[in-house]
Amino acid sequence: PADWVDLTEVETWSFEADSEAKRNGYLTFSRHYMTDTTPESLPLEHELCNEIKAFASLDEYEPMTLLLRTLQPLQDFQIEVSDLQNDTGDILDKKNLDLRYALALPFKSSAHNNGYTNRHEILVSKIPESLAAEKTYLFWLTAYVPLDCKEGIYKGKISIAANGNKNDIAILLRVFPIELQAN
Repeated sequence: PADWVDLTEVETWSFEADSEAKRNGYLTFSRHYMTDTTPESLPLEHELCNEIKAFASLDEYEPMTLLLRTLQPLQDFQIEVSDLQNDTGDILDKKNLDLRYALALPFKSSAHNNGYTNRHEILVSKIPESLAAEKTYLFWLTAYVPLDCKEGIYKGKISIAANGNKNDIAILLRVFPIELQAN
C-alpha cells in the first residue's frame, strides 16, 4: 500500500572494495544461513570469502550461503556448482548439490503498523541472467550427503561468470562417517 514505510536498514561501507572486486564487478561473502539478509546488506570485511565451508554426516542435508554484492550491473550472469571430491578420489556428485537463488520480498514489520522490510526469503531454482548494481544477492547451496558417502573433506567449486569474467569460489564439505539419530 502507498502509506507503507520501507524499514529495511540502510548500511554503510566499513571498507573499500579491492581492485579485483572492482574489475569483476562484485564482492563475494558468506553469512550463517540463519542470518537475515536483504538486498541492501553490505559485507563486513571479515565476511569476504573465496570459499564456503560446512560439515555434515551421512544422510544429512546441509545448507551453505554465498552472497554477492554487486558493484556494477552484471550481464550474462551464470553460477554453477561442480562435483566435490575428497583426497582419496571419492566423488560427491553435483546432483546432490542444489543451488538456489533467494528472492527478496517485503515482509510486514511486527513492530510497526505500516512498516515492512525486504528480506531474502523464497528460494527458487531459476537464476537471474542479469543482476542490478549496488544490490546484494543470496545464493543458497544445499548439500545432500548420501548414506554410502565416504568420509573426508570434499572439495569443489562454484563458478561465477558475468560481464566476460569468470571466477571460482571453493567449496569445502567435511563428511563425517556417522548417521544422526532421529531425535
